[in-house]
Amino acid sequence: KILLNVSGIHAIAPATQFKLDSFEGMESQILSFAKSFLKEGNTFALSIKVVGHNQFSSKSLEIRLGASVMNAIPGLKVKLKQPEKEILMEVRQRDFFVYTSQKKGLGGLPLGVEGAVAFFFSGKKEELLAAFLLMHRGCNIYPVVSKITPGLEKHLQALIPFNDFRQFALTKKKNISSLIEERNLKAVATADSDRKSVV
Repeated sequence: KILLNVSGIHAIAPATQFKLDSFEGMESQILSFAKSFLKEGNTFALSIKVVGHNQFSSKSLEIRLGASVMNAIPGLKVKLKQPEKEILMEVRQRDFFVYTSQKKGLGGLPLGVEGAVAFFFSGKKEELLAAFLLMHRGCNIYPVVSKITPGLEKHLQALIPFNDFRQFALTKKKNISSLIEERNLKAVATADSDRKSVV
């Protein structure tokens, strides 16, 4: 639940890891997994991604392992679109992972990869969206306010789950020069589209 709010994570899939020593060993593990997961009459699909392995291709593994699963469990039907059950695999050089579902993550870029940005907050709702979009594109946000108040601190609480659950340290506008120097800020941003300039 926490990781689903972290920028830069495309998806999360709880998986079982197996050692890869041969095709026969892989086949044995997949058959064991399939027998515990699939039942006679199920429609199923086997989706495989091969990463950096010269011995196997995704398509050849899908054909060979899919045939083995169908021979081992009578009555199965292949259905590539919207099957009742799906087995997903990722095969690497020395191991492979098997999972049955994944949850879409927040995506975007990891926090900090695009540098640090000062952001002016005054308590407006649109500030939260604008700041979130900058964070989603990899910017660390440093809030700048005219006056530090409990209301503004509460206003920023909505962004904390997307800030790797780190609290924000508010900086008064009069101290922004020091903040720029200390944090090596790359930009200063505001949610006010009609603002001509910022101090």
